[in-house]
Amino acid sequence: MNQVTILDGATAVQPMEAAFASTLQHVGVNGFDTVFVDAINQIAETRRVYGFECTADGSTSKLICGWSPNAPLDAINREYVHKFRNSDPIYNVLTKKEPSWRFGLLRVCPQELGDTDYRRIYYDRFNISERISFLQKLDNGNWLTISISSGDRGFSDAEIDGLTRFAMLSKPALSRYVSTDPEEKHRSFSYEELERRFEIACPSLTRRQRQVCARTMAGATAEAVGIDLGISKSTVLTFRRRAYERLGICSAYQLSGFVFN
Repeated sequence: MNQVTILDGATAVQPMEAAFASTLQHVGVNGFDTVFVDAINQIAETRRVYGFECTADGSTSKLICGWSPNAPLDAINREYVHKFRNSDPIYNVLTKKEPSWRFGLLRVCPQELGDTDYRRIYYDRFNISERISFLQKLDNGNWLTISISSGDRGFSDAEIDGLTRFAMLSKPALSRYVSTDPEEKHRSFSYEELERRFEIACPSLTRRQRQVCARTMAGATAEAVGIDLGISKSTVLTFRRRAYERLGICSAYQLSGFVFN
């Protein structure tokens, strides 16, 4: 364990209906971080979730989201930054040599940690038996790390698979959340705003295809899209299929990559 699995180029082909749809609907809305953590807890039984944006050399890190039912996360974060950050395998991965990959998965087994104080304070006292961390290189050169901890039983293979697919699908939304000005995080996206973004990012789409894609990305069903646009469900499906063909994708969950990248 404590080895990085490189996920560059990997695709999530199976749908994550409830968890991903909920997250996608809250992109650009204040409270996205809470919805994101809640979505993770729909996929797996977790003991703690937290996310950091850190510089490439690991010298500076900022907490961007988190959930810890057993202790205040702010207090945990302060102690981590001041005392134990250098003992975290994430720090070693990012600082020993600049990674050539941009997205990876790091699994950590507490028993393999060399710093016994770090292990005791951050793992043993919360009965954490495993942690997985997704490491994503941002456009500004910093790294986004999302760490998810499990209790006594550890993560099942199905949970690892589900969390990995969810992380891959959520990359564009997370990148946007981290880079957005705090004032902008209070603003939600209307269908019209999403259509405008599709027009800029995907000029090959027709107006109706952009309308369908915007509503689909926001989580609307084909029936709901048809009612909103005044067209039949079968017509919605036709426009959606043609749009997917032009964009080279096969699911609604890949649409966010065009809008938020």
